[in-house]
Amino acid sequence: MFLIVTLATTSTRADSVSDAMQAVSRGQQALIKGDTAQARADFRQALRLFPGWYRPMLGMATVQLQAGKPVGTAVKWINKALRLEPKRWDAQFVAGRVMEAAGRTKQAMQHYLEALGLAPAAHRAVIRDFVCALAARRPDLGVLDGVRQLQCFQGQQDKKKPTTQ
Repeated sequence: MFLIVTLATTSTRADSVSDAMQAVSRGQQALIKGDTAQARADFRQALRLFPGWYRPMLGMATVQLQAGKPVGTAVKWINKALRLEPKRWDAQFVAGRVMEAAGRTKQAMQHYLEALGLAPAAHRAVIRDFVCALAARRPDLGVLDGVRQLQCFQGQQDKKKPTTQ
């Protein structure tokens, strides 16, 4: 009897996690399409199915920013996500975006740099672009040394060069 109940509970939990993952995926697709109302509904569904998962919280913070809603709610969502997963590069990156939108540029830079250190190689160029853009707007932050400034400059030059085949 115990085995049957355990298997049923495990199966139900796995189904909830799978459903939550699908809801987050739908929410991300809705954000790409600019449908913040649908994205919000999908992320809320994911939170109901798997309340302790940081990903839908990142989605809710992003919805707030993309919908032009008050940044304070986005800050609350990102703080919840960071309490759960402070060492996830995507949480740090979204935290940078939220803090930048809130006008907290020093905190934003700290989160971007943390994300840069944690991110897999495939995501570092995008994060570096955010670091460079913020550093260009706020040189008083003093976070970039000569090498990083050169990398920012080099990255901008690479984008301007025409490709030859």
